[in-house]
Amino acid sequence: MHLYVAAKGIKPHLEKWQNDLLAQWIPKWKDGKPLMTPNGKQRQYVQLAVRPVQLFEVGFPKEELDNVMNIIGTSNYVLKRYPMLNMGAKMLRKTMKLNEVPKPKKPMPFMQPHPMFKSVAVIPIGLKDDLKGDDGTEQL
Repeated sequence: MHLYVAAKGIKPHLEKWQNDLLAQWIPKWKDGKPLMTPNGKQRQYVQLAVRPVQLFEVGFPKEELDNVMNIIGTSNYVLKRYPMLNMGAKMLRKTMKLNEVPKPKKPMPFMQPHPMFKSVAVIPIGLKDDLKGDDGTEQL
């Protein structure tokens, strides 16, 4: 089972909370019965699997979009493997009133998370234009 929660707080306090969660071990179950060790004398336990899901806002000059997309490591392999994430990104984009993120014109695969290490998934959500100052420059 997977429980999704939103947590907000001062970064060191959130990190402590997350570390405390990672220190928790809970009994394993199968068919409504606790699993026992092979000798049958002790219960088996499993550590809580805490996987942070974070939303980042990255500010940069509009002309550097392609470069920033490559630096961040957005890639299609995550969206192809997990179409539900793409649907979630679309819903979030609509809710936040963002524009769709174009694919980089010149993808640089060396900056993308390696598929072998499936521990990092970078999913592009959307773009929003900056406000312009009186002199016409972007207010990052």
